[in-house]
Amino acid sequence: MIAKLDRLARNVHFVSGLMESKVKFIACDMPYANELTIHMMAAFAEHEAKRISQRTKDALAVAKARGVKLGRAGATNLRPNVEQRQTAANAFAERLRPIFADMVSGKLSQRAMVERLNIVSIPTSTGEIGKWRFSQVQRILARLDT
Repeated sequence: MIAKLDRLARNVHFVSGLMESKVKFIACDMPYANELTIHMMAAFAEHEAKRISQRTKDALAVAKARGVKLGRAGATNLRPNVEQRQTAANAFAERLRPIFADMVSGKLSQRAMVERLNIVSIPTSTGEIGKWRFSQVQRILARLDT
C-alpha cells in the first residue's frame, strides 16, 4: 500500500515490472485504478520527473551565469553570514532576558519553560507562536548565561 502512485516510482519500466510480476499494490490516491490507469499515471510521473530535472538544471545554469556560487561555498549567497546570524540570535535572546530571568528565579525546569512560552504566546525567533522547543530554550539560556 502506498500513499500516491508517483511516490512508488517515477519509472514506467519499474512499475510495469511490478505489475508483470503480479505484485499487488494499492495507491491510496487511486484505490480503484486498473492496470491501464496505473501504467498511464506512471508514464506521466516519469515525464514530470524529467521536466522537474530540466527546470532545476536550467535554474542552476541561470544562477551560475549571474555569478552565484553553488554548493557548500555558496551558502552565504542564500542566507546571512554567521556573524549576522549570531548577532541576531544574541539580540533576540536579550529581548527575552526579563522573561527568562523570571522563569529561572521561579525555578522552572527547562521543559516547564517551553510550556510557559507556548502558553503565553511568546513568538520564537522566526515569529511562530506556540512552537517553542526544548533545544531553543537551552540555546537561549546558554546565550544569556543563566
